[in-house]
Amino acid sequence: KLDVDRIQVAFNNLASEKLNADRFYQLSKDILNFQIGLPIGTEFELVGSIEEDLVNNFDYSLNDFDYSKRIEYSILETNKNLMTYDLKNNRSKYLPQIYANYNYGYNTSSSNYDLFFDSDRWKNFGTLGLKVVFPIFDGFLRRSKINQSKFKVEQVENQIMFLERSINLQINQSISNFENTKESLSISKQNLDLAKSVYETTEKKYREGIGSNLELIDSNNSLKIAQNQYYNSLYETIIASIDIKKNLGTLLNK
Repeated sequence: KLDVDRIQVAFNNLASEKLNADRFYQLSKDILNFQIGLPIGTEFELVGSIEEDLVNNFDYSLNDFDYSKRIEYSILETNKNLMTYDLKNNRSKYLPQIYANYNYGYNTSSSNYDLFFDSDRWKNFGTLGLKVVFPIFDGFLRRSKINQSKFKVEQVENQIMFLERSINLQINQSISNFENTKESLSISKQNLDLAKSVYETTEKKYREGIGSNLELIDSNNSLKIAQNQYYNSLYETIIASIDIKKNLGTLLNK
């Protein structure tokens, strides 16, 4: 009876864990619906699987890394270009301004409408004008605008420099995290293989009548723990590889 009770306890624990896993799975699907903008409860099909090949086939290179692949860096570069154009525009206001105009037409110089069709009454005229403006003194308004534009350009340059350092730190951290999780995955894989071997040996001994039920339950629990650790390590390693792609700006590259 003691062995039966142990089996019943193990079965109850497994049933409870399965129920929790099903609920968490449904909750994860609802969260995914919310994140992609679909109504909660929308049914969809997930394709693919978490396999170790996703880690083995993953590769990255820092040789061709370009900061502009990061969207926030591109935005700052665009802002810098706009600020630079604004600075050039303010500096150009110190240059002389030249205005020219030209006007040409015909006039009858008469209020009698019956003379409108008399070609001899039409007189042509024309004007040509040219104006040159030299900026002399405006109360230092232009200089103030130039200084403001310079400050904005320097501010954006400092933001770009800080972002570059931040990106470098993020890349180093993500690579370090990937290597750590990859090493943990290797250890978890070894532990899983050992746990499988122990369970298969214990199960064989139990079937032959030379092993106890308690040993079989313990080896099964150890195998389950090793499997959970392996898949958790595999998941964390895949997430770490995705983090590297995100920091390198190649996440959407096929």
